Amino acid sequence: MLQSVFMKKIFALFCAVCLMPGFSAQAWIGGPFSGNSFFQAEDNDGVYEATASTLNGMGVYRFAVGNDNGTNLNPVNVNLGSMLPGYTNIWYYQGVQYFGSTIGTINSMSGRVIAMGTANDAMGLGTNSFVSAFKARLLHESKFIAATPFVGVGEANITTALGPGPIFKFTVLGSKVSYKLL
Repeated sequence: MLQSVFMKKIFALFCAVCLMPGFSAQAWIGGPFSGNSFFQAEDNDGVYEATASTLNGMGVYRFAVGNDNGTNLNPVNVNLGSMLPGYTNIWYYQGVQYFGSTIGTINSMSGRVIAMGTANDAMGLGTNSFVSAFKARLLHESKFIAATPFVGVGEANITTALGPGPIFKFTVLGSKVSYKLL
């Protein structure tokens, strides 16, 4: 009997020292888009999309942020749709379509998103250019939203062979759509 109690204590000590450190607690952190990683949800890296609207027009932006030794990278693999390779900025304004590229960055510490897009008519090869830029702020009011939403305003201008056109304003609404760059 005494040997049985002694063996139980030795087995309990063995489990506490050898087996228990191997177990880890699992939890669903940050909703279905966090990849079960606590640190990933707060990181700026990922793909962001935004839609813009103005009178007689609308636009779409897509850009990626990847930090490599503190520098922002914008890879070319964040295209909008499979039919339009290489285009990350698309506008439809006053009946004309413009296709081009976007460069953007985000700073979650200051709560700012900044992006600039350049696009041309004739499937991105035309002479009429559409230049736009926006500044937005991150929305951190809700802890239950899985994405990283932002809202803001921007300005755009169309330049033709006759010269620059009037500058007009637009509103933008966007969010982080992927934590992975590929």
